[in-house]
Amino acid sequence: MYKKLIKGALIGGVTVFIWSMLSWMVFPWHAQTYFKFTDEAEVAKVLKENTLESGIYILPNTSHYSNNTPTKEIRKAEEILKTGPFVFASIKLGGMQKMGVATLMVSLCSYILAAAVISWMLLQTQGLRFLEKALFVTMIGLLAAMLGVIPAWNWWHFSTAYTLITCLDLIIGWALAGLLMAKNL
Repeated sequence: MYKKLIKGALIGGVTVFIWSMLSWMVFPWHAQTYFKFTDEAEVAKVLKENTLESGIYILPNTSHYSNNTPTKEIRKAEEILKTGPFVFASIKLGGMQKMGVATLMVSLCSYILAAAVISWMLLQTQGLRFLEKALFVTMIGLLAAMLGVIPAWNWWHFSTAYTLITCLDLIIGWALAGLLMAKNL
């Protein structure tokens, strides 16, 4: 069973990794969901001036309010909520390097680990034929989209186009992995 588990993990993980690279680096669909600020330098300047550390930021951020928060500050936040903009952002103050080997290795390892879990689940089933095994793995991709991407769309107001493409990306990647894993497990 362990040989099959390792084989499934490698086949599935590498397949999703390759699909992900193609999806992000070759196909234009992800990039088409991102908008550009009219003055990126000015936005970057404002973010640097108003950000203390790298992390997740929300505008308005009412999570830090307490009973001691001045009414005036609460009203300002309520007005921003009504009129906008609402912002949910990941900010890295030090900038980013171009994608390197370490980033690719973390991605590959995460897919292999996920494929190992899926392989273990698949090995717990009995009597599934090829297409049923492939569908089993595909449904896990769908489940990942339903549990991870759709809630972010709901709570953080990601665009519908971004959400659909991200969901499709997961489903297609795991469907391809499912076909190869089903053949080899």
